[in-house]
Amino acid sequence: MDLNPSNLKDGCLLTLRYFGIFRYPLTLQEIHQFNRTCASVKETQDALDDLLHDATIYQSGCYFMPENKEEWVPERIKGNERAFLLLEKSGKYVSIIASFPFIRGIAISGSLSKYYASENTDIDYFIVTAA
Repeated sequence: MDLNPSNLKDGCLLTLRYFGIFRYPLTLQEIHQFNRTCASVKETQDALDDLLHDATIYQSGCYFMPENKEEWVPERIKGNERAFLLLEKSGKYVSIIASFPFIRGIAISGSLSKYYASENTDIDYFIVTAA
């Protein structure tokens, strides 16, 4: 598939297949947000409806995926819950790191930056410092 989709359906498929590599089903809003083609949410929903009708993609609840893998949904939900708990904890450490005068920026990287945490996820910081 072309990495620069020329139509909305291909853009939806490309987005779902990318996140499918990580077994991460997406909501309509997420597909709309990450889709490389320009469309309204309604147009994105219509494209997804067509893909569902053709059995090209699958849906479980509010989640869409490129394969019929309903077990991805509860794992995504658990992973999101774990991520939010870790992100709350990270605030304390960000405050400590930010107190150093040479720190110019701090970001969360890794899977946690995508609001997902497996059972063994740690907090990966991306830190920008002065010379």
